[in-house]
Amino acid sequence: MLTYIAKINHFSWLQLLFIYLSFQAPCFSQAVNAEMLISLDKQFHLLINEINTTYLFKPEPTITPNPFSDAEYYLFFNDLARCEAILKQGTVTDTTKFSDYLNMMTGLIYFKKRDYKQADSYFNKINTRSNLFIDSILNRARSLLKLNQSQKAYIILSGLLQQPVHIDHSNSLNFMLGQILMHEDKIEFADNFFLNITIDSPFSNRAIIGKTLLEIKRNNYPKAHGLVTLLINSELKDLAADEAPLLKAYIYQHENNHMAAIVFYKKAVEYYTSGIQQQTLITNKLKSPAAIMPRKDYNYVFDLDTSSYNISSRLPKSALKNYQELSRLNQYIHDNFGHNSAIYKKTNLLHKNYNTAIIAAMRSAIEARKKRLNDYLDQANFSLLKLYEITSKS
Repeated sequence: MLTYIAKINHFSWLQLLFIYLSFQAPCFSQAVNAEMLISLDKQFHLLINEINTTYLFKPEPTITPNPFSDAEYYLFFNDLARCEAILKQGTVTDTTKFSDYLNMMTGLIYFKKRDYKQADSYFNKINTRSNLFIDSILNRARSLLKLNQSQKAYIILSGLLQQPVHIDHSNSLNFMLGQILMHEDKIEFADNFFLNITIDSPFSNRAIIGKTLLEIKRNNYPKAHGLVTLLINSELKDLAADEAPLLKAYIYQHENNHMAAIVFYKKAVEYYTSGIQQQTLITNKLKSPAAIMPRKDYNYVFDLDTSSYNISSRLPKSALKNYQELSRLNQYIHDNFGHNSAIYKKTNLLHKNYNTAIIAAMRSAIEARKKRLNDYLDQANFSLLKLYEITSKS
């Protein structure tokens, strides 16, 4: 977000925030592809059936397999042709039974094609009693924002807050609502939504950045400094927290306190230099599968040492869900059947194979983090040079 801070006169802070908080495109790792994940998915469900029927003697009720489930993986990797081909398969019974899933996938295809009006129309077809309904509303809101219909997006999102939803969905809703209101310059209302986001949420630090920008807009610099300091002192750093040292220096610069700004740009240089080195050290932690576990309630967030990584743009939802469930199951089988049992050897092998995909996604996230830190380091050095020029002439 702050890479072009030297050109701040050309962009408002709200525009920069809106750009930063926009929908992230998938970032693929060459070590992972759709076919690999589809194979793991099929192995996972076969294993679950075997464990339930043979070892736990708790056969699940007969559930019709989703004949279209492979489409999600091809969609994630932007293979729209294969995704569409899968969605066209199936019997009349299949298309009726899985109509909500088909509408969701078709909507996502249109979204990727940037036909946001068609995407919205398919998301709007999903039944209110479907387990996909809340995701359909979030996707509708994203489509409507792309169509510059922020008021309509606000209405459908705020309506969901009256219903009981999972904490991850609740945080997503509050964050998107705060984002919309910031963009419309409704500062007080945006602030209220950011305050509703739980501290353990992946949106928490981004909400603090949003609140900081609100305080800058209000010219409440002491409050802005306090919020940024919270991020700087946080034990767990993510991409939003990494912006804090640069933002701290910028606030002083915005106040025309050039000497303080110079001090904090120097601190930012130290922070980013150290951070780049720290990311290299964290890469070595990936050699231990036991260290790679998702955060509770957020299966796409992984915390290693003092760093947090959101890999939702690097692996599909189903793969992340399977990995989380398999990790718990693997431990359960180990504790109850022993590490020499045939079933544990099966679960552990599949867990290791899934772990390969997780590690590949994590390596990709770490490299992206290092690149972002390098960008911030360059910006801090550039801002220092500019301030030296200004102060030398005064």
